[in-house]
Amino acid sequence: MKTIMTTWLAALSLLATSVPASPTVPEPLKPWVDWVAETVPDRDCPFLHADKRRACQWMTGVDLWLSDTRGEFLLAGHVYAEGWLLLPGSREHWPQTVQLQGGEVELLEHQGRPALRIQPGPFRVRGSFAWSRLPNALPIPPTVGLVRLSIDG
Repeated sequence: MKTIMTTWLAALSLLATSVPASPTVPEPLKPWVDWVAETVPDRDCPFLHADKRRACQWMTGVDLWLSDTRGEFLLAGHVYAEGWLLLPGSREHWPQTVQLQGGEVELLEHQGRPALRIQPGPFRVRGSFAWSRLPNALPIPPTVGLVRLSIDG
């Protein structure tokens, strides 16, 4: 019972810290707002539990539907600060027809991986792959904790 209560308290704590507040800035400090925004870009990112690091991307998971000649993915989550969002795939298996929130977007390369520049807020990214045979491995972003995989149905 104690473990269940601890888990619930940790989850509620995470939810409470992950909702950015809209503080009222006193008039004399308003000229400093842009400077703070540039100096502390992760200011709205929640802290990791019992750690001083912040996590600016929270993934709800990735769904992968793969077959011998093609694949599709759906990656969803929330971003708290503008930045790079790594996608499933690699230089060898580059995603095709990538859509963010239903609109097609330009895919870029970041650290040798397919990625998007993304603004804060919830996101849903869909994409597809084409290959001559199912690859032995398909890299996924390291921040994804839940993978739902379907191969040939």
